[in-house]
Amino acid sequence: MYRKSLIELLENNPLGISEIAEISGSKFTEIEEDLKHLARSLKHQDYRLVIQPAECLDCHFKFKPDKLLRPGRCPICKQKHITEPLISIEKIR
Repeated sequence: MYRKSLIELLENNPLGISEIAEISGSKFTEIEEDLKHLARSLKHQDYRLVIQPAECLDCHFKFKPDKLLRPGRCPICKQKHITEPLISIEKIR
């Protein structure tokens, strides 16, 4: 998926990597790499990448926002009920 189309897709529209992959027809790893590269290139534009971190639904532990893929288990309660991180792009005014 082209990075410019990622900006259009994610601008003020939070999505998880699985949703982005489904829309674009790409693999998770491709989307993850594109998002990492996009985050670096957005530093030179009027946009910024916003990541709502994954969260355990059982104990409400919040993971670090640098994780783009859903973690397998919660490090606190060891449960697997974890939300997917949501990624969006917002324009800097």
